[in-house]
Amino acid sequence: MNNTNETVTTYKTNIEVKEIVSLKQVKIARLDWIVCSSFQLANKLIDEIGSSSQEILMVIGLNTKNEVNFLSKVFVGGINSATVEPGAIFQRLLLSNCRSFIIAHNHPSGEVTPSEQDINFTERIKKCGKILGIELIDSIIVGDEYYYSMAEEKQL
Repeated sequence: MNNTNETVTTYKTNIEVKEIVSLKQVKIARLDWIVCSSFQLANKLIDEIGSSSQEILMVIGLNTKNEVNFLSKVFVGGINSATVEPGAIFQRLLLSNCRSFIIAHNHPSGEVTPSEQDINFTERIKKCGKILGIELIDSIIVGDEYYYSMAEEKQL
């Protein structure tokens, strides 16, 4: 190697970029899931995930008329926890053109009282939604027989 200041430029040729990102609107409408009240929705959730032996987090995305745009099991965790990434929740909501949403999860123990972790997670998701203009209208915890609605309990 010599001590002169030489600039070496390497050019790559024949590079084609066909598609960087492909966004597809997600729309998994569940006509049998009409949201009228926390009570009515919680009973459907008890049937769907209440007796599961693992924690399951579901997101219900709603349009401007509170009709269900999509219903998705976002995460399946262990016996007493689920690792949840907010990005996965909001990706689905944004791609489905949702204006509001409900999060719900089960407690395999059947005890539906929210833990401190449940409350903190709900607050975090609510703040993220506010930034994006997508309102969290309820956070529901279900067991095999009972439910807890943070909206009904004035915790949202």
